[in-house]
Amino acid sequence: MIHLIALAATLLIEGAGMALLALLLPGWRPNWRRAVLVALVLNLVSHTVFWYTLPLIPLPTATAIPAAELAVVAAEGAVYAATVARPPWTAWLVSLALNWTSWVLSAYIWR
Repeated sequence: MIHLIALAATLLIEGAGMALLALLLPGWRPNWRRAVLVALVLNLVSHTVFWYTLPLIPLPTATAIPAAELAVVAAEGAVYAATVARPPWTAWLVSLALNWTSWVLSAYIWR
């Protein structure tokens, strides 16, 4: 149940964040709906993989979470670059911004 709450929060935060960023970035604007759809589908997968593999990482939690988050930023950025990002290099900045925002807001929610 907790996973579903966390997943819903992630989808809300990153979906809304993607809509905002995609509408603000000129190269992304023509494909903003596709960007939001890609973000939602991608986060369904990446959040679930992150959630269930994090406990398997043989590192202290304080190290494992940032390492796993960076892996998610890299993977999601690659997907955005291949599907919607114009210019492609902006994909990793968008991914970083969305994941950082999600991490910060989720930490606030879970307090």
